Amino acid sequence: MLDVIWAGYILTEMLPLFREDAHDSLSGFRLYLQTMEDFIDRKEKEEVASIKAKFPESAEINWSYHYPVYWEDIFFTQIRSSFIVSIVSFAEVSLNRVCKQVFNILTPPIKHTDEHKELKGGIIDRGKKYLKKFGKFNNPNDELWSIIKSIYLVRNCIVHNNNDIEDMESKKQKQIGSLIGKLPGLLAAPAFVGDFGKYGFLKINYEFLIFSIDRIQEFVSSLYDELEQLCESLSSVDSGR
Repeated sequence: MLDVIWAGYILTEMLPLFREDAHDSLSGFRLYLQTMEDFIDRKEKEEVASIKAKFPESAEINWSYHYPVYWEDIFFTQIRSSFIVSIVSFAEVSLNRVCKQVFNILTPPIKHTDEHKELKGGIIDRGKKYLKKFGKFNNPNDELWSIIKSIYLVRNCIVHNNNDIEDMESKKQKQIGSLIGKLPGLLAAPAFVGDFGKYGFLKINYEFLIFSIDRIQEFVSSLYDELEQLCESLSSVDSGR
């Protein structure tokens, strides 16, 4: 049974709030990222300048032996990893929110969280299948769903494997290995000197963070646009009675 009244309420009251929340959250993420990147970059340059001043060109030991690698290896790594986890969580919440409203409006036989043969896979696959089958969503397109799934895979490597690709199961190793160098700013580095593993550790550069937040913003916007179209279609049917 269709809940046309609820669809109208979502259209006039809830969607504006959803979009405002998305705008504020994503703007906050961007501000946080740029502030932290600028701060770390500035502090690294200041320390490098201080070290250089202690080692004149004629010095027997080159200043680079004292390079403060921890700014890159610790600070940038931790900030960038936590940023990916945060924005993927935001995408998850947004996807769950839209799936929940589709269920409230259309009252299909199952929820997107139910164990069901038609909803196999992880949260991204389940959400995609649910919205396409019951909400008749045409967007996000398959390419964008695939990109979001790839970003989610990177998130899983961070959360479950501490950025160690070699620690992932074989299938997921190959999946994330196929993304290295393909997605901007996503690289792999040896876990330690002399490491001969195939993939090593996941290395996330600034470019990947911008790529990810841009795609997630596009993804969430597309979800809300489709939800709006669904509500409008039901409202127009009801008004035509």
